[in-house]
Amino acid sequence: MTKPARDANPRWPGFLLAALVAVLVTLFGAGTASAATASAAQTRVGPHTLAAPFVVGPDCGIGAGQRLGNDPPAYDFALATGVAAKTASGAESALSGARLGQHLGQLEKYGQAGSKELQSGRIRYYGNLSPANKPGEMVGRRLVREWDPASGAARTWHETMDGSGAVRIVRPETGGAKIHHFFDELGGYGGSW
Repeated sequence: MTKPARDANPRWPGFLLAALVAVLVTLFGAGTASAATASAAQTRVGPHTLAAPFVVGPDCGIGAGQRLGNDPPAYDFALATGVAAKTASGAESALSGARLGQHLGQLEKYGQAGSKELQSGRIRYYGNLSPANKPGEMVGRRLVREWDPASGAARTWHETMDGSGAVRIVRPETGGAKIHHFFDELGGYGGSW
């Protein structure tokens, strides 16, 4: 009795490899939605906006002669719980992300004592109050920065406050000469030096 001759080139490993490749292509190749495969007809669903900060407290600036409240305004974050069918375009999303990054960077650097959004859309960041160097009417100084997200413009100044919490001296950061603007107890302008 003779044994049948074995095929020198078996075909089953090739079929197994082809089937494995087909399964991997099906699972990983065409099944993922990404920015590279997005088409005009595709509607991607995602969060419509980033977490939106809402100011808690009065929505007005603290000017010369005004009194501070007991609690400084602080942000309370409202997180989106739903999704929107249309999201911002790539350029708008990138711009929003860049603005959020700028906001968070300025909040960390300038807003140790809090921040608030003004009615104009600008955001004001308040630094911690540094105690006065000499005893007297003034109790301390803080750094304040105001940023306009729409234009990217920012301005920074120092506020010196008296014992009742009124802003009495304002010194803008201009990069040039230090000019101090003085205000009396009632908020009237007293001059500069």
